[in-house]
This record gives sequence, C-alpha cells and structure tokens, in this order.
Amino acid sequence: MSARRLAQRLYSSETTLRRKLRAAGTSLTHERSLARAEIALPLLQRGKSVKRVADRVGISPDHLRVTLESIYGLHPSTVQHVGRLVRTLEGEPRSLRALERAQEKDRLLQDLLADIGPDHPLASWARNLILVGYHPERESAKYRERLRVQEREAYLRARDQRDAEVVMAMADEELPDVDVSALLTQKQESIAHMRMTANRRRRAGGQRGRGG
Repeated sequence: MSARRLAQRLYSSETTLRRKLRAAGTSLTHERSLARAEIALPLLQRGKSVKRVADRVGISPDHLRVTLESIYGLHPSTVQHVGRLVRTLEGEPRSLRALERAQEKDRLLQDLLADIGPDHPLASWARNLILVGYHPERESAKYRERLRVQEREAYLRARDQRDAEVVMAMADEELPDVDVSALLTQKQESIAHMRMTANRRRRAGGQRGRGG
C-alpha cells in the first residue's frame, strides 16, 4: 500500500503521516518491513516455501531474506529449520532411539535460538519454542523402562506380522498340518510374558527402595 493510500485510510495527509512516524523514531519503509516480517515468520515456521511466503507478502524471495535479516537477524532457512525441529519435538518418542534423536534435536534447537537475547524482538517467541523440548521426566529410569517395553512390543508386533505373512503364504501353498491360530497367538503370549517380567522388576526395585 502506498503512503498516500495509507494516509487516506488514517484520515491524514501523507506529510503528516511521515512526520508522525519520524517523531516515533521509525519510518514507513521500516513499518512495512516489520509487518512483512511478522506475517512471514509463522508461515516459514510452518514449512511454507520461501517463494510462497514472499508472494504472500508481496516481495521477491531475495527481498524477503533481506527483510527478515534486517528485522530479526534470521535467515528464512533458519526459521524453516526451527519449525521442523519444533514439530519433531512436539511428538512423543516411542523408543529409546527416538528419545535420543529428540534430545539431539532439542540441543540443536537451543543452538539455533541461542543468539536471541531478552531484548530481541523475538525473545518471547524463542522462549516458548525452547520450552517445547523441555521434558525433565524423560530423564527418569521409569520413563526409559516404559520406552524399552514399547520398543520390545513394537519389535514383537513386527516379527509376528512377518510370521503371519509366512503362515498365510504357506497356507496358500496348501501345505498340510499348519496350525495358523497357534502361530498367531504367540504374539499375545510374548507380550504378556514381557509385561509380567517388567512388572516384577519394578516391584523388586520398589521393595529394595523401601528396604533401604
């Protein structure tokens, strides 16, 4: 929007508008850049392409890069990277390996946001994002044991699925004396045994703690 049209919407003259902006320590150019940066930031964080976001705010991709760097000191690709990390950290790990990857991504996110201090215009934004990866409960032995159980269950499900596929293939070949139901029930028996073992370990640990 031109300065003239903006002044008309504000029921002011263009000269008066520019004078008021100078008195406030800013300019129309800066305010335009600020508005574009504020619109672009969440779009880039959600994974939109730089070209698409640039089209949305009415400037070229190169102009968008310059605008973000001048207003926030961030490159568009950095904002996109931050968004990918945050989306990953919002999910719940389902295995110990996934937990390790989440902790690594949390450290990377903190490194990317480390230069945003308390006086930075994105201080609140950065603080909220850093808290996404803050999960002290994931450091406990109980949490890790639960992930071990989930990981084992997932392995057993995958193994039993493969066994079921083999059994079905054998049935298609009309091989004799194949007890399909007996083979498929091994899944429930394996998971039940694993859960009972985990419960015994937890009870034994609790008794040792009370005994101490």
